[in-house]
Amino acid sequence: AAGFPADDIVPYNVYDPVTKGMDMESTLTAFKSLPPDAVVLLQACAFNPTGVDPTPEQWDAMLSLIQSAKAFPLFDMAYQGFASGDVRRDNAAIRLAASRGMEMFVAQSFSKNMGLYGERVGCLHMVTGTPGAAAALLSQVEPIVRSMYSNPPKTGAAVVAMILATPELRSMWTEELRGVYTRLHSVREELVAAISRERVPGDWSHITKQRGMFSFTGLTRDEVTTLEKDHHVYMLGNGRISLAGLNSKGCDVLAAAIARVVSRTREGESPTEH
Repeated sequence: AAGFPADDIVPYNVYDPVTKGMDMESTLTAFKSLPPDAVVLLQACAFNPTGVDPTPEQWDAMLSLIQSAKAFPLFDMAYQGFASGDVRRDNAAIRLAASRGMEMFVAQSFSKNMGLYGERVGCLHMVTGTPGAAAALLSQVEPIVRSMYSNPPKTGAAVVAMILATPELRSMWTEELRGVYTRLHSVREELVAAISRERVPGDWSHITKQRGMFSFTGLTRDEVTTLEKDHHVYMLGNGRISLAGLNSKGCDVLAAAIARVVSRTREGESPTEH
């Protein structure tokens, strides 16, 4: 969809299925071989689908390699506020790149954090090193916009603009975002507590360490298939779940189903106390 030839797209690994955390070694290895002018796609926060975000120190190491390679960062920021409840904290990686003097694009969506799914509202922030570069870039972007959508519906954008430009509304929005984050994190804690009560084999603490709407549960594809077939619990085949769809009762039901499946597939593993 971005117009890059398929042969030019090189995936890099950020997730370690063993630790269920960041695969920093693989990420840095990939970044050490970046060609000049490569575009590096990065998720700013609340990584979808894994829920695993780099630490500030890891971001610093990643951006250092990108900058050294003269590569170009493209940040995808669709869940600002969902990772920590703080919009400023959630854009820390972008601010770090800016402090390094890096040119970059930031593709930002307000569909989730302002509840505007049907409007699909977003914007593209373009950071350049000089005013001349900004003017040249704009001259290229304007005809692309004209040919692609020219005059998009403005209702959603007007809602976002009003909220961000009105101090009272902006304060209400950021407070509600903190509520969203608090609920998502409490669901993580409740699910892990329910899994612990069921004495499910293995360590499930990664669920509370992950951030945002989603969690890579660590369930295998076969376990997911069994959950669907025997217990009518549905999720993606890779074990990703949306925590927004769970409540306290749902955590208990899901944990009980996981216990019945995993106790058969992982015999010999001991449960880890949480």
